[in-house]
Amino acid sequence: KIGEKDYALNHKKEITKANKRNAIILASAFILIATNYYFIHSLPVHFMVIGLGILAIKIFGLAIAILLLIHEIDKSNAFVKSICTAGKQTNCNAVLQSSASKILGMNWSEIGFFYFVSTLLFLWFPDISFSTKIFVVTIANLMAAPYILFSVYYQWKVVKQWCPLCLMVQAVLLTELIWAIANFWLSPYLPSVSFLAIALPVIYCLVIPIASWYIIKPLLFQAKTEPVYKAAYKRLLYNPDTFNNLLQQQANAPDGYENIGITIGNSNAVITIIKVCNPYCGPCAKAHPVIDEILENNTDVKLKLIFTASNDLNDKRGTVARHLLAINKKGDQQEMQHALDDWYLADKKDYAVFADKYPMSGELKQQETEIEKMIEWCKQAEIVGTPTFFINGKRLPETYSF
Repeated sequence: KIGEKDYALNHKKEITKANKRNAIILASAFILIATNYYFIHSLPVHFMVIGLGILAIKIFGLAIAILLLIHEIDKSNAFVKSICTAGKQTNCNAVLQSSASKILGMNWSEIGFFYFVSTLLFLWFPDISFSTKIFVVTIANLMAAPYILFSVYYQWKVVKQWCPLCLMVQAVLLTELIWAIANFWLSPYLPSVSFLAIALPVIYCLVIPIASWYIIKPLLFQAKTEPVYKAAYKRLLYNPDTFNNLLQQQANAPDGYENIGITIGNSNAVITIIKVCNPYCGPCAKAHPVIDEILENNTDVKLKLIFTASNDLNDKRGTVARHLLAINKKGDQQEMQHALDDWYLADKKDYAVFADKYPMSGELKQQETEIEKMIEWCKQAEIVGTPTFFINGKRLPETYSF
């Protein structure tokens, strides 16, 4: 039907998009594994257990933070939704969209994501001793610790609903606090490096995730909402009332089209599709099988083919058009349909091969008058490109296609 063209091409695009998405996921997983492998092998032996512990905590926290961001972008995500609606008093939306869900224009989901990414990046940062990394990560955790009490209290007493993902984040922060107490506060260590040597990597690790997120965020929202808007637009566009209203506002086809060109289908059909084309037009060829299917499945539709071609000897379009018109003059609809299929569906438009299959002689010269009639009609119709379509004498709006 109208609008559903190039299905195979669109399907191929969807597969390509899915492959790109999978490639990005695999590449991200590889980078994460490779970076952690490097981090683990760079740990001093006596810090191995401590390092693996904080690494596991950070990665788990980051995973939860990503789920919270997914919820922000796509509240209908089945996996996240199953977590957020697990119990009678669990409601992520109630918590994440409450009045206290933002600070400085950033929501807590984003802040959590920035926290886990930036501290994880700092753990991976080269040329900094692990003792210094423990010190900085512990300070960051100390600054985040009050949020544990705030979040739990706010969900419990104010919203009176629980956000399972938020509680998981608090559990991770609490686990990290226990790790910090066990590995730093019981034996504090002050790094013997300059403030600048720590500050610059910290700033770098903060700026990278924040800047990256605010670049990617609108693209993610667009990727999520664009199909929804497109679907709504298509539903409106392909609504019969909308189509008919738009069609009636279009220019009329000049009179006389009934008596020129080639007619395919039921001559008494109530719907006439006029296709103005030229034999070497790529989009015309693409539309050919679509219209064939319409004619095959709808006996109340007929096709009128009108060619933009001339009788100029150097105009190869005219040569093919005259040949097709000559075949049409025989009055054999089946042969006419086969000839159109042979021409428009051919991978290579080779007139010599076509002419051998449908031999003609003096009949071609006789079609010059028909060509002149079509030239005049196309001038009156103000045809500027092919294919151009008319439905029952009204030009098809540009928003539609075959």
